[in-house]
Amino acid sequence: MHGVWAERWLDKPVISINVATYWHALRMNGITDKLYGFTSLFSRF
Repeated sequence: MHGVWAERWLDKPVISINVATYWHALRMNGITDKLYGFTSLFSRF
């Protein structure tokens, strides 16, 4: 949840290495679901 707060405060996407790795693993396995409540990486891409 800190990423969501940081994105709002900075008005820029904030992506930790853990989130980026998890997102990449999902996409590489054909899982393209959008997840809300996490950083914008999950909800927009």
